[in-house]
Amino acid sequence: MIMKEIPEDFCVKEISKLEFNEKGRYYYYLLKKRNYNTLDAIKRISEKLRIDMMRIGYAGNKDKFAITEQYISIKDYKINNLNLKDIELTFIANGSKPILLGDLEKNSFRITVRGLDKKKNGKVKWIVNYFDEQRFGGDNIETGKKILKNEFNDLDKPKTLLMLYVHSIQSYIWNKTVEKYLREKSDTKIKYNHGYFLFPKRKIKNEKIPLVGYLTVIKNKKIEDIIYKIMDKEKIKISNFLIQKLPRISPRGGEREMIASVSKFKVKYFSDDLHKNKYKAIFDFVLPKGVYATLVIKRFFK
Repeated sequence: MIMKEIPEDFCVKEISKLEFNEKGRYYYYLLKKRNYNTLDAIKRISEKLRIDMMRIGYAGNKDKFAITEQYISIKDYKINNLNLKDIELTFIANGSKPILLGDLEKNSFRITVRGLDKKKNGKVKWIVNYFDEQRFGGDNIETGKKILKNEFNDLDKPKTLLMLYVHSIQSYIWNKTVEKYLREKSDTKIKYNHGYFLFPKRKIKNEKIPLVGYLTVIKNKKIEDIIYKIMDKEKIKISNFLIQKLPRISPRGGEREMIASVSKFKVKYFSDDLHKNKYKAIFDFVLPKGVYATLVIKRFFK
């Protein structure tokens, strides 16, 4: 099984409800990109237009090695379109508000998986809402722990990168919590670098699992016990999330649903044009924001 062999194998379209106002000072654009993550694409656009990056708003960071479509806003700046290498910007309409992180509803995916020996039938209607491996690249978790413990001294790094490190340790704790919570209810497990993705035999009651921050209050006793055991092992306390050296990136905490629905799921098979005598599968489905499409594929083939 080969995922993301070429950028065209991973296509994402953002689903949003934008409210238009022809007199608004924010200009909404559809951004299509290839081989760029969202931040690098916005940086390239700001350089070309000679405007501050802070004037550009977006709802989420889309994959780099992919073909993606998403909406951005630019304050007080209108062009009909912009074409750069692997970046295309098309004007949509005016609005009264900037587009902010989280301002989307869902994402629509078309994913091609290559190098298959045989076809597999089936459907994925839901997944356990883990953070997938790309969330934990390199030494992100260990760096996040150092930041929480005030042991990290390279404080001049960009704020977005420092936040990524902190989010990685939050995500790690969340994944391990769910792994331990589902241990007795699961029959399928998929190994990854930091443990296992466990999937129950049947869809279970959804729970909101804490994303730990300095204001976190855990109401479920079983989940509380699991989280504190994980944090004790990592030598982390709730109070560590109020970061003395970097208060501006201190996470307050939140919740993430344990189960995510998968809608409009379809899969079709074709001869693989890149691998002789193999099949390729083309998957189409829609996910709520923040859910990892790669987990749908892993769950399907397990």
